[in-house]
Amino acid sequence: MGVFVLIPRLKPAEQWFSDTFSFLPFVGGPVAGPNYFIAGLILAIMILPIVTAISREVILTVPSANKEAALALGATRWEMIRMAVLPYSRAGIVGASMLGLGRAIGETIAVTLVIGNPRRSARRSSRRATRWPR
Repeated sequence: MGVFVLIPRLKPAEQWFSDTFSFLPFVGGPVAGPNYFIAGLILAIMILPIVTAISREVILTVPSANKEAALALGATRWEMIRMAVLPYSRAGIVGASMLGLGRAIGETIAVTLVIGNPRRSARRSSRRATRWPR
């Protein structure tokens, strides 16, 4: 479903990016429909819920005494988050990111379907990879 919705809507933005940043390696030229950018975007959308949910649960496990102590010492809300919440939950957030990365690696079928089962990579990120001969 994401392929049929994202490709037509993002093609003008991809073409603008390709034209504007054509001086960068692997960027430039005509934009094909299914490409590496769309595949990466679909994978990012697929892993975002699991990373967000696990990170939220980890952040909720920070003891309220730590948060209240930081606020009692005169920290603003953002300082409390930076100095009390993030150090306590850093390992869990990194773990959530690793789980999301593992899920993205496991979802190779989505990338294969979007890119088109390439036998070799395209030279530019906006071009379609070549398919196996049938």
